[in-house]
Amino acid sequence: RDVSALLGDLQEREGRLSAREEAVEFDSSRAAARLERIEARDLALRESERALERRAREDARRMLLEGRAEIERTVRELREQGAVATARDARRRTRPRSIDSIARIGPFAARSRPRAA
Repeated sequence: RDVSALLGDLQEREGRLSAREEAVEFDSSRAAARLERIEARDLALRESERALERRAREDARRMLLEGRAEIERTVRELREQGAVATARDARRRTRPRSIDSIARIGPFAARSRPRAA
């Protein structure tokens, strides 16, 4: 009797253990599949982040180059305006002298010059 009871108990435990192993195997396969999905999502996310960073760097570089070109254009325009303004100021400064010198010399110019013989 004891042997048959022990044998029955052993078979019952083996059945429960087998059921637990199946449950663990099922959970393990679900976990492995879930892990694969998570790793695939993680990989896709990292690739997406790299692409975004690359685009952000390209945009930043493009904006810097555009900004630099705009600054150079502005500096060139200011230099041209400065050159025009400098020339204009020089003309303004020389005109009054010319007019004043003509006014001073004008009527007396013929008398003060020696006549050619």
